[in-house]
Amino acid sequence: MRPGWRASRVSRYPEPLCYHMMNSASLCPRLLVGVTASLLAMGGLAACSSPAAETATQPVAAPDSTLAATPPVALELVAQNDRQWTGLTIAPNGRRFVNFPRWSDDVPVSVAELLADGTTRAWPDAARNNWTPGSSPDEKFGCVQSVVADRRNRLWVVDANNPQFKGVLPGGPRLHAFDIASGRLLRTYSFPAATWNPTSYLNDVRVDVDRDVAYLTDSGSGALLVVELASGRVRRQLAEAPVTKPGLPYLEFAGGLKFTNQVHSDGIELTASGDTLYFAVLTGEKLFRVPTRLLRRATAPDSLRAAVQTVASIGPADGLWRTADGRIWSGMLTTDAVRSTDPRTGTVTDVVQDPRIRWADTFAEDAAGNLYFTTSQLQYAPAQRGKYAIYRFRPPTR
Repeated sequence: MRPGWRASRVSRYPEPLCYHMMNSASLCPRLLVGVTASLLAMGGLAACSSPAAETATQPVAAPDSTLAATPPVALELVAQNDRQWTGLTIAPNGRRFVNFPRWSDDVPVSVAELLADGTTRAWPDAARNNWTPGSSPDEKFGCVQSVVADRRNRLWVVDANNPQFKGVLPGGPRLHAFDIASGRLLRTYSFPAATWNPTSYLNDVRVDVDRDVAYLTDSGSGALLVVELASGRVRRQLAEAPVTKPGLPYLEFAGGLKFTNQVHSDGIELTASGDTLYFAVLTGEKLFRVPTRLLRRATAPDSLRAAVQTVASIGPADGLWRTADGRIWSGMLTTDAVRSTDPRTGTVTDVVQDPRIRWADTFAEDAAGNLYFTTSQLQYAPAQRGKYAIYRFRPPTR
């Protein structure tokens, strides 16, 4: 970044979203995090902040989990696009899908298949991607934030229905289930008014196929939503708990660039058994877990909060991914890195750090065990961004 540059506002999460450059002399002391020398500089709250931002102005403690070093990992470029994507998923049949959230007036496609040559094609068809103001959320994609394929080759599409973060449109969010082979819509799930609010932004989803339950995060106002897929019943959980709310006043990047927006519960993942749900707050540093049996029933709020455990301090992270060995993968947003966390020990490992990792957003895995991730470059103003990319790498063994 050029010295003295002030970034313009970037649409990503509910307004306002501001970035601020500080003179190097005003930076608070940087905190060294582990043997990988990852730096996370924290200081006072920037002048422009969210109305819901915390008022803390003291330096935030560095993550306390042990960081381990790994052999060098090579990144391979898979695809690039001029438009900003967030979600990425790879179905068991090998087909790959991405989504483009409606964060501006110029989003011609919301859900697309990523083809072998790196180009995209509207999916399931152009008609469903042809949204205009006033369109029904049951018939058109309004603002798609994530796409996730399950082992039955169904594509789950999370439509926050909150274009440009101007508030959830009438009718509320939607969760769509499609058959990937045919492109046929299997079912659309709506969310009762009591389970969302005008600032809600449904972000990511994981589906427990065996129990027929979907879990989602609300990054706009902070909560976990649990959908019983057979009945359509929805529970909003941990909506008043600190663990779904921002724990940092801002994120600081190299050169003093600040991301001051307060983003709530964001990344989400399940254990292989489906017994435990992991989640993280983007404007935070902790990885949490909670027994899913307590989320699936009307657990008393105090009892549910007490059951949430801190797994590790992973730093600011967006999407989460679990590999077969149980490790949880995430981006370390402020240091252009990808990390793995061993939930058994709380050990956090910087697996790859590279300047091309400009905000590792969403992760996916192919049948060969390669990990993929999108870069959404949210810390930069549009004029400072390059092409949005998808990279892949081979995870090192433990």
